[in-house]
Amino acid sequence: MVTEVVRLSRAQAELELELLEIEAEGIETGELYASLRAIKLPREVAARLEALAEVSRRIGDKVIAVGRIIVMKLLEFIRRNPAMAAGMALGAAVSVLVNAVPMLGNLLAPVALVIGVAIGGIAGHRLDKGVFDTSASIINIAQDALEIARDFFVMLIALFSAVASELAGSAA
Repeated sequence: MVTEVVRLSRAQAELELELLEIEAEGIETGELYASLRAIKLPREVAARLEALAEVSRRIGDKVIAVGRIIVMKLLEFIRRNPAMAAGMALGAAVSVLVNAVPMLGNLLAPVALVIGVAIGGIAGHRLDKGVFDTSASIINIAQDALEIARDFFVMLIALFSAVASELAGSAA
């Protein structure tokens, strides 16, 4: 899935932020936690994201539930890319298993985490795209990694642009 960067006008950004805030207000933290667990995220990750959902910040004369909005957008991204999320979770699980190895586990676990999440995420992304070819070249793998990063960061940029626009408006 290719996502294009969308430039929002100030009015569009304010509207987008307002709509996100309304959506965020309608969701209970417990609901977010249940949604995170329903997509098979480990309890620890779901608990940390639940804690993030509690973060809110004053922007001008409004209090915005930025944490809840970020978690909602992350859930949306994971739902659009289910195999990638599962692959990344599998990579993280491998890291936990490596950490259990006596003496060397705590040294190798961070490396296993990075490699496992990267490989699992890329493999899952390929499945989400409908690519079942296992003979991927390093170029294809790099392209997939860039696609994942681009899609995720385009979503974050749009989100933070809306917040930044609101911040700029409140400073004026």
